[in-house]
Amino acid sequence: MTNAELGELKKLEKLELFDPKAFPKLRPGVKFFKIKDEKNQLSSSAIYVGFSHRGIEIKNEIASQLLQLLDGSQSLESILRIVSVNATSSGIDSGTDSDVNEVINLLQVLNGANLIEFRATPLSAQLLRNKSTMDKGNLLAINLVNSFNRMQAEENLYGWHPAVNVEKSSQALIGERRNFSLVICGRNRLALSLFGVLQASGFSMIKIIDRLGSTNNDSLVQIAPDEVCGLAIRGSDVGLKKTLVIADIARNSQLFPTENLEFPLHPNFIISTESIPQEIMQQWMSEEIAHLVVSNLIENKIILGPIVLPGKTPCLNCLNLWRSEQFPHHSSFEFLSALDSEET
Repeated sequence: MTNAELGELKKLEKLELFDPKAFPKLRPGVKFFKIKDEKNQLSSSAIYVGFSHRGIEIKNEIASQLLQLLDGSQSLESILRIVSVNATSSGIDSGTDSDVNEVINLLQVLNGANLIEFRATPLSAQLLRNKSTMDKGNLLAINLVNSFNRMQAEENLYGWHPAVNVEKSSQALIGERRNFSLVICGRNRLALSLFGVLQASGFSMIKIIDRLGSTNNDSLVQIAPDEVCGLAIRGSDVGLKKTLVIADIARNSQLFPTENLEFPLHPNFIISTESIPQEIMQQWMSEEIAHLVVSNLIENKIILGPIVLPGKTPCLNCLNLWRSEQFPHHSSFEFLSALDSEET
């Protein structure tokens, strides 16, 4: 092994906490800029990183350069090489690997302040450049740009999830949705809207069934006028076969490319948008399937939940018993609502 290779190995060993193959990226919304020093002048080494309501001040010669590299397009290994080369060309002594130590210290500070995450795969530098400069002369495939922008929007929302840490990025968490199976129980507008929204959020394994447990993909079932809503079903869809409309919603909404995934016998989660027959509810409990019920519209409100985790939380029967004690006419009202659902 050459001296250069030994030196590179020593640098990587200093990382310990961070994977040199990971792609560090400032979390969504994090900004940085130079701040004034004690002489009320902008300092080249004093930088503020964070938000308007919280952040940290960093005083370091390489901070500005490092922060500009934290866009998710380069691995930590590459960033270390760039910083090391620039430090040498600037006349900074890197013989003791001070530049590597400074990078690691800065990353630890940013990670401790929850301002950075580490991706498993790189973001496209060309797409990032296109987005920031709006360079019309450098045209990219529209489907590539669209896919990038949609994923960025999801990562911006999911980037602050408590599970995002040094070992797992928001990208990885969103990717886990692809194999998370969902059943939407309902044949109303809310069920169809949820189907489109969840597909756009990365959930690819979704099935819509009615309150009797059968799928809405019967070739004879058509879109009814009362199913038209702004998010998923258009007026022009009325009269079309529901199986074709649902397939079109999935095709145009999916965050990830279509995969031929086999839907499991028991889904991971069920969302019901209408009242559930007692036997169906009991089946979900016996099969230990977590589920969430959304009530019908009551005045101008709906009741969301609770989420039922069989064997761990109270079931919907418990909730109905409590409501019957609080409201004497609750059972009769639920019975009439169930009849209305069967008629529609």
